Amino acid sequence: MAIQPSSSALRALALEYKSLQEEPVEGFRVKLLNDDNLFEWEVAIFGPPDTLYQGGYFKV
Repeated sequence: MAIQPSSSALRALALEYKSLQEEPVEGFRVKLLNDDNLFEWEVAIFGPPDTLYQGGYFKV
C-alpha cells in the first residue's frame, strides 16, 4: 500500500520551491527532478570563494 503525501506537505514544499525560484540563495541551485513530484529535488552547492571548497560543485 502506497503512502499518500498529505496536502499540507505538498503545500509546504510548493511554497518553499517557489520561494527558492523567486529568490535564489547564492551558491545553491535547486530544481525538481520531475515537475510532477515535489518530493524529489536536485540541489547543487557551489564551493564558496576563499575556502577550501572554492571551485567545488556538489550535487545532492
